[in-house]
Amino acid sequence: MNNTEKGKLTAGVDIGGTDIKLVLLDNRGEVVAQSKIDTDARRGPDQALERLMEAEKSLLTSRGIKQQDLRALGIGTAGPLDIARGIVVQAPNLPGWEGTPITEILTRGLEIPVFLENDANLAAFGEHRLGAGQGSDSVICLTLGTGIGGGIIIDGEIFSGVLGAGAEPGHITIDKGGAICACGNRGCLEAMASAAAVARMAVDAVKEGRGKIISELAGGSADKVDAETVHKAALKGDADAVQILEKAGRSLGVGIANMINIFAPRTVVVGGGLMKAGHFILEPAKEEALRRALKAFTQGVSIVPAMLGSSAGAIGAACYAGHKIKGL
Repeated sequence: MNNTEKGKLTAGVDIGGTDIKLVLLDNRGEVVAQSKIDTDARRGPDQALERLMEAEKSLLTSRGIKQQDLRALGIGTAGPLDIARGIVVQAPNLPGWEGTPITEILTRGLEIPVFLENDANLAAFGEHRLGAGQGSDSVICLTLGTGIGGGIIIDGEIFSGVLGAGAEPGHITIDKGGAICACGNRGCLEAMASAAAVARMAVDAVKEGRGKIISELAGGSADKVDAETVHKAALKGDADAVQILEKAGRSLGVGIANMINIFAPRTVVVGGGLMKAGHFILEPAKEEALRRALKAFTQGVSIVPAMLGSSAGAIGAACYAGHKIKGL
């Protein structure tokens, strides 16, 4: 069993609209095995959960591990969720999954305890336990993608909130007169510092005749401009691209300062696709956050890039299962 102590494994599952990630963790927090299958969400939850269970059993078999050596399974998906009952309340990326009793189905099929949580919360829990927030009892995790998601860990526990939503840091208002957000409000952090926000600012720059290298990389078509294009242009020295990323970073810093002032975390972890832009985003974010947050709360606080990548949700789910089983 790869030196894994008998009966000390936990499994983690991250159900997304496109794929389902699975991870096995041993009692030392080492990833024993991982795999991925298509969600094929259009066929509904029953077939997806059946294939998930088959994939989990196959993963165990591939490592010579017996089913009875698995203690528990954690599972994450987008909410809102009824965590206490293990039910999906709404599933924006999984049509037809509303009302699905995930934990009941998986507990019956796998004959082990199953624990449901919001996927962003579990990604934060993973970074807290095994990633960039390891060693900190209070962690804020922000994920910069098309939107901005995140999770909050307080005293080693997930802050779940109503319906498992936990927190929506992307919808903190940082500029009441700012850009319109997908949620309908103006000036949300998501509207000012996400990958979509960076792309929007870059498109505006190109249409105004600025961002020469951005335009060249996009073949002269504003429709082909995205955050990755802006990052590439910044690396080539495009001043407008650098300025756009810095502006997004400073907006992010305002949001981080607000989170620091409310929760006084030890670590703020920033991940997601936009973080490929690295220091172009993170350095101005740090500078702005530390300038704006209460000085007493910034002493010793770390603002760092995430470590676990796209596996954070599944790893966090496995960590969460191990955490919960201790209380049973």
